[in-house]
Amino acid sequence: MNKRHNLVEKEKRIGSPGSHFSLIVLIIIVICYGCSGTLKQYKHAEIQTKNLKRIAVLPMENLTGNEYADEKIRSLVIMDLLSRDVNVIEPGEVMRVYKELRISPYQPVSRRNLQNLGEMLEVEVVLKGSVGTYDIKKGVSVSYPEVSTHLTLVDIESGDILWSAWHTSGGASIWTRHFGAEGTTLDETARQVIKESFDSLF
Repeated sequence: MNKRHNLVEKEKRIGSPGSHFSLIVLIIIVICYGCSGTLKQYKHAEIQTKNLKRIAVLPMENLTGNEYADEKIRSLVIMDLLSRDVNVIEPGEVMRVYKELRISPYQPVSRRNLQNLGEMLEVEVVLKGSVGTYDIKKGVSVSYPEVSTHLTLVDIESGDILWSAWHTSGGASIWTRHFGAEGTTLDETARQVIKESFDSLF
């Protein structure tokens, strides 16, 4: 009797194999799906990423209600490219050329102006994009960051799209929805969206 009692007490302390298995499954689910999102991309068959060593990042189109979303995403794009050893034209220099060519940073750039930009900035490709969502969404019982971006790499000479990626964060994670745990911040989510977008290119 004492032996059986001791065995029960031991199982209570270490937990049953079934409970351990359930915990492992839960951890795997959280890791795999906790920060899931949607990424759709196009990559030109002839693009050579090793040749992408100098890029001009153009002003982003802001489709959100956040006044500064475009500049924040543009800064994250530049930082990510720099971390991949890509030479990025200084944003102030890009804006100087915009002003000289009388291009509005809030309007689409024509092919002719793209060619002029490329010639004056001495780049063969430019990166343009838009921010569709940059906000904290509120659910029934939780709040979570949501970010969506569309990035496009364009060849100056031909006007061809070399690469395009639309990416959006997956909303509240399983951990946040079911356990009320604090999720990632808006800036962290945006940084992850940009990183995962460029991971599909480089």
